[in-house]
Amino acid sequence: MRRHSGGGSAMFWGAMSWHGLSTLHRAQSSLNAERCRQVMLNVMMPWALELPWRLDQPDCPFIFQQDNAPGHAALSTRELFDTVGIALLDWPARSPDLNPVENLWAIVSRRVHWQGRQFMRLDDMLPVIYDCWRTEAPKYVEVLFESMPRRLQACIDAGGRQTKYYPYRFPVPRIRFEQSKSTTSWSRSRLIHKEFHIILWDN
Repeated sequence: MRRHSGGGSAMFWGAMSWHGLSTLHRAQSSLNAERCRQVMLNVMMPWALELPWRLDQPDCPFIFQQDNAPGHAALSTRELFDTVGIALLDWPARSPDLNPVENLWAIVSRRVHWQGRQFMRLDDMLPVIYDCWRTEAPKYVEVLFESMPRRLQACIDAGGRQTKYYPYRFPVPRIRFEQSKSTTSWSRSRLIHKEFHIILWDN
């Protein structure tokens, strides 16, 4: 989010599930394969183990969703999920982004810059970001998950094209669209995540 010209940025990784939010992790640089693997090991998995299910059970409903960013799609990252037995949600290329965590990031960003609040130093902004993630973002989790049937139906009705829920115009792959017509269900146990930027701009 650009506030003025100049400035710096901070990148974060976070995840949401029906049962709540992960720890908000500040990444010092973009998530390549090794950094992504470390975040999965040290941030995501400890949090997932605290959720109300057992990852080692064959009927565990835990499904992890991530996009096809290079760090996510790397063989070492996928092998990690296979090793610990966490299922990944299939994510075909050029799929429309129905991920409600995008809305959550937007909410956090708006709260950080509430009423035009600006920051001259990154160190001043970071505590506000963490506080918004801890106190404001959880208020919206259930509402966002409950919107998933409407998001899916809107995508189906639009033939995979743009809806009010996402800004992309990429068509749904035909096989995925045909499959999606048969159901508009969304498992509340699914976990979704995305890293994001809040950018600090000074005068």
